[in-house]
Amino acid sequence: MVRIMVAIDYDSSSEKAVNRALADINTEADKLFLCAVTSNWDYLNDEKNAAKLSLYKNESYCEAKKIPCRTIQLEASDIVGEYCSTIAEFEIDVLYIARQGFRQVANQDDLVFWGFSSIKRWITGSIVDNIERRAPCKVIIVE
Repeated sequence: MVRIMVAIDYDSSSEKAVNRALADINTEADKLFLCAVTSNWDYLNDEKNAAKLSLYKNESYCEAKKIPCRTIQLEASDIVGEYCSTIAEFEIDVLYIARQGFRQVANQDDLVFWGFSSIKRWITGSIVDNIERRAPCKVIIVE
């Protein structure tokens, strides 16, 4: 049994990661987790609501394909750290993540949040790059 997690963001690139995971999954034995971690700096809840909608859409897509999955939605100040902790907690073997989705913020009109996210990304690198370095499992980046 392989435990597979797909990191869900709020744009269509997450669908690419889900499709890649579904192509690789053994529906008889493997377990699928869909996980969205949003920033607790999202004071307008734009990112959290968009991620919740994306989780729901991807969960419904999996159900339509008769593939059971578990959804996880978390909020944290350290998104990368939260993903890594969740991967360890659920003993995930493989993480699928789309590079494109984690580059933008849900509401680019929110200048404070957008500015903070841009500066942080410039200093520390992208979320995907950091997850790839720190995750305690195999990471498959879907372009």
